[in-house]
Amino acid sequence: MSEKITTKERLYEIRDTVAKEPDFRGVDIETATEALDVFWERNKNRIANNLMVEQRFAVPLGGFTFKGFIDRVDLMPGTNNEIEIIDYKTGKSEPGPDARSKQLLLYARGIEHVYPQYKVKRLTLEQLGLPNPRTFELNGGKFESGGSSRMEGLDGNSVDGMIEIAKKIARDYEHGFERTKDEKACGECGYGLYCGD
Repeated sequence: MSEKITTKERLYEIRDTVAKEPDFRGVDIETATEALDVFWERNKNRIANNLMVEQRFAVPLGGFTFKGFIDRVDLMPGTNNEIEIIDYKTGKSEPGPDARSKQLLLYARGIEHVYPQYKVKRLTLEQLGLPNPRTFELNGGKFESGGSSRMEGLDGNSVDGMIEIAKKIARDYEHGFERTKDEKACGECGYGLYCGD
């Protein structure tokens, strides 16, 4: 999005325009509007902090290149190089601790690789279908759960675990592992999430 939305009415105008596009014809406007209302209430005073949206990255880790797509990056108020990465989810289900750690910590590594002038200080999982976002603040080199949540912090070893999985996939590929043509089998395979296009 190239403009910083300054009113809820403008947000609704964009919703109505996007709803006419063929890819969005099946979207339930009422549900989308509820998510937009939550988004607006949580973010209306923070829009000025937005630094970038829809940011792709590729980061080399352990001899492999990991890629990702970050929904939003905000500059932390009162700083010129500390940032918050925000990932949006619209459903009511929440990723488990392992998946949450892998995703958010990979995003932190990725954005700091692409933009080394910035330091990630906060990672937020903004779940619009739940009462509150999940925030993790950098404290003593670890991302700890922020706010009033009693949720555990992010697992700092999770990205290393991703590298180990990549090594196993590379080893299997070199010694005869082939991607199946029967994608039904992928649901049972431990590598199913990692061998996409």
